[in-house]
Amino acid sequence: MLWRSAACTICRARAGCACGWPTSASARAATAAEARLLDERRGAPLLTMVRTTYDDQGRAVEHGSHVYQASHYSLEVTLIER
Repeated sequence: MLWRSAACTICRARAGCACGWPTSASARAATAAEARLLDERRGAPLLTMVRTTYDDQGRAVEHGSHVYQASHYSLEVTLIER
């Protein structure tokens, strides 16, 4: 699973708690610094993800802001009716 959280895995193993991690995804153009670090051209499309992992008590246990080369990733979303 792409969104496996290290903090959640540790929390589950040590305390048996459950976690949730709302994730937002978007796309934008690479800045000069990002392009240099990712070996891309400036302005190349990037996939961005921001995620905060919460334990079953609602406490934030991990936060991440990620940037990926769009040419190397795809995003799959499953919608569930409630």
